[in-house]
Amino acid sequence: MTALLGHGELVHHLEQAGRSFKKGELAYLALTSNPRDAIRDRVAWSLQQALAPEILVGRGWRRRGLVLLGAAEPARPLVVVDFKAGIANEADLADKLLAWLAHDREQCRQLDLAGAAVYRVVLATRVSTGVPQSLRAVVRSLSSHDREVSDADLAQAYQGLATRLNRYGELSQGSIPGGEVFDGIRVALDYWLVGPARR
Repeated sequence: MTALLGHGELVHHLEQAGRSFKKGELAYLALTSNPRDAIRDRVAWSLQQALAPEILVGRGWRRRGLVLLGAAEPARPLVVVDFKAGIANEADLADKLLAWLAHDREQCRQLDLAGAAVYRVVLATRVSTGVPQSLRAVVRSLSSHDREVSDADLAQAYQGLATRLNRYGELSQGSIPGGEVFDGIRVALDYWLVGPARR
């Protein structure tokens, strides 16, 4: 199944999705909501445009982020891509994301996705400066964004997360620039793409 959508192709669609937002739009969405759905939806659209009409791209199929289904036989997914997002400055980011991954793997086992290539996209919202308290009414998880973390500590945390994620499948990591919002708060979505999952 990996011939249908290889790891590198999914990286391409993920980064293309990141570039599809208007100036500042992704920064706004990442600070005011969970950016997981915004990224998932743009990746789904990018895949739909590239793979239709032979392949159907579904969102939310049996609680999966998105699936690729053969148009001739849409009952069984060929590819599954799940998404999870956190905040880079969260002290327990790696533990939260790895707990999600373990839970997600169990859900996939219960769905009997035999033959499907399973990928997971992990996102972390990272801001360049503190977020003022005056934005508390609109910024999601303001206290997590305000937690001070040095560049060295963040790099070490990211390296530890990457090492642990690498056990689950091929790993790529990168960053999607989100732009600026609220008078100069720069936002990026760092990502890790894992898969296809090792069985």
